Amino acid sequence: MTPPGVSGAPAGKWVIASTVLLGSFVSVMDVSIVNVATPQMLGTFGVSLDEITWVSVAYSIAEIILVTMAAWWSARLGRKRFYMLSFGLFTGASVLCGSARSLEMMILARLLQGIGGGGLIPLSQAIMLETFSEAERGMAMALYSMGVTVAPTVGPVLGGWLTDTYSWSWVFYINVPVGFLGVGMAALVLRDPPTLHRSRARVDGVGIGLLAIRAMPQLRRWGRRRVTSQMRRAVSAAVVVAAMGTIAADRSADGAGTTVREVAPGPGVAGSKSVV
Repeated sequence: MTPPGVSGAPAGKWVIASTVLLGSFVSVMDVSIVNVATPQMLGTFGVSLDEITWVSVAYSIAEIILVTMAAWWSARLGRKRFYMLSFGLFTGASVLCGSARSLEMMILARLLQGIGGGGLIPLSQAIMLETFSEAERGMAMALYSMGVTVAPTVGPVLGGWLTDTYSWSWVFYINVPVGFLGVGMAALVLRDPPTLHRSRARVDGVGIGLLAIRAMPQLRRWGRRRVTSQMRRAVSAAVVVAAMGTIAADRSADGAGTTVREVAPGPGVAGSKSVV
């Protein structure tokens, strides 16, 4: 019998926890794993140290933007589908990053990688919380916190070894087998929660627009560090496209119906209707 608070997936709660923790781990690790490979990238791309910092900055910008949109996208697509799409995009963008031979291509690929990685972190926490019962959630979140705390420490060590042994491209290619494993496990063990689904839920267009506007001054400050205008335009366009794409997707699905499901209460838990 499935304990209260555990999803109905045909897998144990620890298998589900391992699946979602894997996604958060590689997403956080990729923030730091690139840092040790920047000297080699400088030689490959023929750019300055100030310009190569955009390899890290672009990933962080895209990741932050998608974290704020993750709840809406998961409600629109479903948590399982959105998790698999995010992990798949992260994996595909890692291949593009490893094969990049110009700084502009690398920055665009890192933007895509950040978009994929940004959806993994909040979804992992949400899935962990609903997989474990209320009495076990403290332990589950402690496990999650341990994983995302260790990831930035593992990143430079693993990245340095890969760069010295092979080349800087392998700090990105190492994500490919992990990505295939993560998407495969997610397809097998994850299930969407049987909660209310509102396909008419409107996106916060004003909030996303303000987020995009707020990012512009930061881009200008980074632009003073001898970063080319093409790079600034590329990152600015990515911020605006992400915002407009979300609003357009909301409008295109505006005519869909609304389905309501009531969650069956577990022992000691009152039944309720909630919005995912």
